[in-house]
Amino acid sequence: MPESYFEDADITIDASGESMKAKKFLRTTPYTGPVTITVSKVEPSKVLTTKTVNATKGKFDAPVTFKAPAVEKTEEFYELQVKATYKKVTKLLLTATIWPKTTQVLFLDQGKQPQKAFAFLVKQKGEPDQNLATDDKGKCTATLMSRGPYSIAPAGKFKLLEDKQATAGQYRDHQITIETVITAKFLAPDISQDIYIDDPDAAPAKKQWINLPSKEEEHEINSGCDAKGNCIVFAVTADPPEDGQPGDKVYFEINFGKESKRNTPPPKLTDTFPVHEKKTVEKKTTGWVALAPLGDVATGYFEVDLGMAGGDTCEVKIGGTPAVADSKLKLINWRKIYAQITKTAEITAPGLASAIECLKKTCIDLEESVADNVNLTSSAVPGGAIVDEAVITGSGSGKLLIVGTHNKSWFEDQLKARFASEKLPVAHIIFCHYQLDAGNTAEGSANLKGKKNGQTQDTIAFPGGGTAPGLSITGAATTGNSDGFYFTKDLSDGSDAVKYCRWKEVGGTNASGDIDAADYKLEYKKSVGNELFIRLPAAAKLLSDGGATITVEYKVAWAEGNNLGWCTRDRRHNVIATVGRTAKQMCGTIVHEIGHAIGQSARDANKGDFPGLPAPPHARWYTNSRGHSGNHCADGVSDTYYNNQSNKMTASAATSVCTCIMFGSGTDKRNETLAFCAKCLPYVKAYKITTVST
Repeated sequence: MPESYFEDADITIDASGESMKAKKFLRTTPYTGPVTITVSKVEPSKVLTTKTVNATKGKFDAPVTFKAPAVEKTEEFYELQVKATYKKVTKLLLTATIWPKTTQVLFLDQGKQPQKAFAFLVKQKGEPDQNLATDDKGKCTATLMSRGPYSIAPAGKFKLLEDKQATAGQYRDHQITIETVITAKFLAPDISQDIYIDDPDAAPAKKQWINLPSKEEEHEINSGCDAKGNCIVFAVTADPPEDGQPGDKVYFEINFGKESKRNTPPPKLTDTFPVHEKKTVEKKTTGWVALAPLGDVATGYFEVDLGMAGGDTCEVKIGGTPAVADSKLKLINWRKIYAQITKTAEITAPGLASAIECLKKTCIDLEESVADNVNLTSSAVPGGAIVDEAVITGSGSGKLLIVGTHNKSWFEDQLKARFASEKLPVAHIIFCHYQLDAGNTAEGSANLKGKKNGQTQDTIAFPGGGTAPGLSITGAATTGNSDGFYFTKDLSDGSDAVKYCRWKEVGGTNASGDIDAADYKLEYKKSVGNELFIRLPAAAKLLSDGGATITVEYKVAWAEGNNLGWCTRDRRHNVIATVGRTAKQMCGTIVHEIGHAIGQSARDANKGDFPGLPAPPHARWYTNSRGHSGNHCADGVSDTYYNNQSNKMTASAATSVCTCIMFGSGTDKRNETLAFCAKCLPYVKAYKITTVST
């Protein structure tokens, strides 16, 4: 079996007894005489040294000794043979592998600067690792401890980038380039701060309110690191920071959930900061950033755009190596909507708990801004907004707040200016007793037959006054609106609802006159929009009793309603009626009207609000022609019912099964569910909520 030696080792050969023999007279006898010893390399074949020694009776007179020739720098090792030659006989005395005793090392950083006092390891099988260090020039001569292969590795948190021959072809002259391998950590965002809230349904994700402005300008350092904004500038460094040096690498891996199909803006790594080896495959983006000086801490930056869809997640991993195993965090897109409540002191606002819980399912946090709430005094509101309870209901002694198209602008203007100046989305919730749209008038006339032979006089049962010649009109019938109501007061300004009422004789002397308040009276009949009774005054009654035909002309103010809620056109304020309603019912209406303010139910005309999603409307969308005012959702009705365009969604067949909060009626069925249906939900999450009420 071949032996092994270090270069320059003493090698001794002692031929004994019968080891060397020669033939003499047909006999083999121990050899006596001179012997030539040849020491040579096997490949390439090369004689290294020769010497002549004497042998007696097959034995060397003295041991043959020599030093193993050096391993040349161009060799890793070499195979050596020692042969004895005598009397035309060549005998192999020794085969050995000769290994180098030392190796030269120069360590450089990526900038080709020598690394002085740099610790490194020399590794050899069967031997403990040698812990060595370079001199002031980054060099070291390492003595090998065993005869065999060796390897060199940086000690500590460094990565060997290149191990090459300092001089081409010289194996034992190493020039090694290294880079620091650090443990990476996030400097920002710091999700341990109280401002970062857990999403219990997406643990361990923290909420990022993508529709709120960050306190730092977009694309600047620390932007998005206050849990606000859709663009986040991540800051990374070493852990501990003092381990980091300029030029050190921090690797990252960004995994976008892209749960929503919204694709504008797309969730992505931005180009704001330099990134190396950027690679995107489907939902994953990888790369690395180099640390740069920033005060006492070497820091690297990269920016991530989370997109604008609620519920989208983003997990970011970082590390000192491509394995990115040092630290990670996960964020989930949420939207914040503040709520300002405006009402009169007489109205008790419901708690918003049910509305808050409903909107959480869409990744919207509804937060009442209590400090901004407005409690109005009766004297502060415009004329006609505060009316006696008896005007609306026919009885009672209280005061009621009425809000509608006629005075909405004044109430809309109660929204605090700070929401606009601070770019905060806010739902302005205006609580009133009744939501009635006033400022409308109905005009009409009627010919009343007089009392004469063959003709029955037109009479009415005047409330509290017996039978008398006259007529009655209902709000629903004379306004042409099934939701039209007559009241004793014009709700737009508080004046008398009857603008004029007069009579005139047909033919005869053409006598005429006014009908004053003593001869008209309102009776409250909600089902028909209330009923106005008009009787002829004494002069006109006398003519009618004599057989004359009397024409009665009238002009009466009326109001439309009562709606449970209303999202005002253009400025999208939410008017909520309160009389006779529970907190949960009102919360259902609040969510419904906020839904309108953020594009629900999705209709074809606003499909640009949902880039990447299938073009709305969705499969249960309906609008005015099928009942209710505006765009709504009839999820729950059958295909047969929905596809028949003559079927109204106001019918019991719809109200008994429709559960989506965007159904047009605040039914118990809808309010029991208090949720957006599966058809509406993707559009709610995809809507870019930058403003609600303005």
